[in-house]
This record gives sequence, C-alpha cells and structure tokens, in this order.
Amino acid sequence: MPKCGLTLKQQQAVNLLIGGRNAAQTARELDLHENTLYKWNKLPEFQDALKQAEREAMRAVSISLLGLAEKATDTLNGVMDKDSARDSSKVRAADIVLGRLLQTRELLELEERISKLEERLNDKK
Repeated sequence: MPKCGLTLKQQQAVNLLIGGRNAAQTARELDLHENTLYKWNKLPEFQDALKQAEREAMRAVSISLLGLAEKATDTLNGVMDKDSARDSSKVRAADIVLGRLLQTRELLELEERISKLEERLNDKK
C-alpha cells in the first residue's frame, strides 16, 4: 500500500477496512470517532490508498486461486470421466468448464482491448 500522504492511523485504517472491518469496528480499534473515518474517506489520497490496497488484496486472492486451478480442473475432469458418476454431474462439470473457459477468454480479450486503448491515450500525451 502506498504510504504517501497518509498518517500512520490512516494507513492502519486502510489495512483494517481492506481486512473486512467496517467503519465502526475500525474506528473503535484505532480509538477514533467514526466521523473521522468518513472524513478521511473523502480525501483523494485515502481513496487512492484504499483502491491500491484492494488491488493488492485481489492480486493475492488471484494468485491463491491460480494455485487451486489445476486441482479444480482435475476434479472436474475426474467427474466427467468417472463411469459411476451420474449424467447430471457430468453435464454440470462440463458446463462449469465451458463457462469458465468462455469467461476467461472474454476477460483476456477485454484486457487486450484496454491495453491498446491505454497505449493510444499515452501516445497522444
């Protein structure tokens, strides 16, 4: 999390909020008035820090999920290949695999399009 422009209490508030605490819990834990948090939340540097912390948390979750991807794929593959599995289970497993494949493809295409747009914007500056 970027530390620029934030006090130690503000940095701690960002960490607590990103960690799942609500405003009341965060204020209580940091010995602040809840209104202070609401005022901080209006500050651009506080909002930026929250967004950055959220991005970092999402990256960590994504990495964790990537670690489970092979196991999940193997599980779905096992259900689809298992002779004793009910047809409905096989169909559901196939539906999950195909659905995730399409979602992944769409996300990759969107990332590519956004990258190209960002490059164009940067070239114009």
